[in-house]
Amino acid sequence: MKILIDTGAQYSFINEKCLKLFNQFKYSAIGHQKFFMADGLTYFIVTGIIYLNITIGDVITSMPAFVTKNLCTNLILGMDYLTKYDLNIQPKKKSILFNFNDQQIVIPINTETISVDFPVKLSCSIKILPKSKQRIPITVNISTATLSFRPSSNFIQKTSIYVPHSILNIRNYSTLLTVSNSSNSPRYLPKGTVIGIATYNNSDSYNITDNKNSITPNTFNSASQQINTITTPPPLPTTQQTISNLLFHIAEQTQRDLIQSLLFKFQSTFDTSKYSVAQTKLSHVIETYPHTPPVSKCYPGNPTIIAELKSIINKLLEAGLIRESQSPYAAPALLVKKKDQTWRLVIDYKKLNAITIKDNYPLPNMEATLQTLGAGYHYFSKFDLKSGFWQLPINKKDRFKTAFITPFGLFEWLVLPQGLRNSPPSFQRIMNNILGAYSEFCLVYLDDIIIFSKDFNQHLNHIEQILNALKSHNLILNPTKCEIAKQQIEYLGHVITPTTISPTPEKIKSITSLPEPRTLAQANRFIGALSWYRKFIPNFSSIAAPIHAVTNLTKHNRHKFKWGYEQSKSFNELKQLLTSTPLFLNFPVDTQPILLSTDASKIGLGGILYQEINNVRKVLYYHSELLSPSQTRYNPMELEALAIFKCITRMRSFLLGRNIIIYTDN
Repeated sequence: MKILIDTGAQYSFINEKCLKLFNQFKYSAIGHQKFFMADGLTYFIVTGIIYLNITIGDVITSMPAFVTKNLCTNLILGMDYLTKYDLNIQPKKKSILFNFNDQQIVIPINTETISVDFPVKLSCSIKILPKSKQRIPITVNISTATLSFRPSSNFIQKTSIYVPHSILNIRNYSTLLTVSNSSNSPRYLPKGTVIGIATYNNSDSYNITDNKNSITPNTFNSASQQINTITTPPPLPTTQQTISNLLFHIAEQTQRDLIQSLLFKFQSTFDTSKYSVAQTKLSHVIETYPHTPPVSKCYPGNPTIIAELKSIINKLLEAGLIRESQSPYAAPALLVKKKDQTWRLVIDYKKLNAITIKDNYPLPNMEATLQTLGAGYHYFSKFDLKSGFWQLPINKKDRFKTAFITPFGLFEWLVLPQGLRNSPPSFQRIMNNILGAYSEFCLVYLDDIIIFSKDFNQHLNHIEQILNALKSHNLILNPTKCEIAKQQIEYLGHVITPTTISPTPEKIKSITSLPEPRTLAQANRFIGALSWYRKFIPNFSSIAAPIHAVTNLTKHNRHKFKWGYEQSKSFNELKQLLTSTPLFLNFPVDTQPILLSTDASKIGLGGILYQEINNVRKVLYYHSELLSPSQTRYNPMELEALAIFKCITRMRSFLLGRNIIIYTDN
């Protein structure tokens, strides 16, 4: 086993993969604890401690080692071991002098450089404009280091993006890298794209190479006493460091300092160390029809599920989000696994929702919201509330209606849970009440807040106003999902730039990765996922017509579903359109006229909304739809009129308050 002696390491560490080399060993699990690097900011995770015997010559030494993943060698001996056994490194003699009970042992060492390669990946989805240079955020699986970078030839060949060889100064697993797009089209790169390889060369550490030495597990019983002397974890990263991590993409140092200073003033708004309930004029109200309180039995569960449920309930009680209840209501609680394999508490409020009077407060129109962002804004920031629903209070008189039953008691919510019929409109009402006064530069869709500004100084002022409003209402943000002062941002499933809008690469990838449907449910899932992005695809309805023909089935006709050659052809053509052509639309330029070109046939109709700028067509929107059986009997003039009517109706958010020129074939 290779041993690396590292005088910069306070403790000793062993690679988790090495545990399989031992048949028996004394192992103490300590959970997932953070150990910080020398900068005091970046860290890696350890999961336990193993107690080892290291035999050097005829001398047996004992030591604890923290177990961690992704170690660059098998075992690192840190200063805890070096101090205990008075190891003296002698670089000139390429040896280590080891003192033990008045006995000196000389250990040969290897001072050759250790090289470790790490893939360099995009830390977020990004759009690179044509004929431009851009600094992109990247991530590497090493916390703090100076690495030599070489680009991936495969990446360059596929994307036509030039990436230079360079030196990367990694901090907190990330840095920025300058790339160039020399093509005439924008390039869309999804999060996780491998850009190249970064190499770590460690020439300041020493490897013990004497094959006479050995390592075996230590099974002595004094392990518990040793844990207390070495397992006190360092403090968690400060809120200020978390805020600083949001600003790596800002290349101009003066701008970065200004916005960092502003955000530091509101660091309590980014502090997620505890739950908080907002101080608002409004609270969630549950209005119901006359009824008998709905009651359900507790859902059964195995011991593991019940133990996990109890743990979650205890945490919610401790956080002050729920309390024990004596309510006549009782909705069943259950656990659902999330993508990261952790559990989410879900309450089945089906019976309560059936007797709840619907709240008709509107959610924002997504299309209108997206178009608002295209009025020449150059800076965007996005705020996400931490567990947004859980920050808003429930009216005191209605708390008992939220009661839910578990194997170990009845509880009720003090804050707004998910699953209630009116949770979304109520949440939107409260957020509009808090931030509605800032609608000229801030839009809210549930717990997603976006700020947009013409220039940087204006953006600073806008951010300050929104943070003041959030702080005054005791609302807390989730910094890991916030983005600050970006010129390209993802919002509501789209990538927004000052001039264009496009689908997010993740959404496109999720659609193109769907297998060819074999059932009605699979076909509906595919066509449903595409429908939100049909505005980017010309003649979408005609291409998708074969699929629509077999999916537009009533409940009693679902058995007639049949996927054949025409559907397969349509499926592959749509997937090819998503990947072979850059999908983006332009935001309208107010000083230029807007043109609408429509067309109609006996099958369908459609239209293109566009502008002519410097003799270049800038498409704003594609619309198409199939004709109903009755509409197929229209004469050509009526079909053209129908096409104009349908396009204007669909493109209403673009056209309100604007003059348009319409081109038709008749």
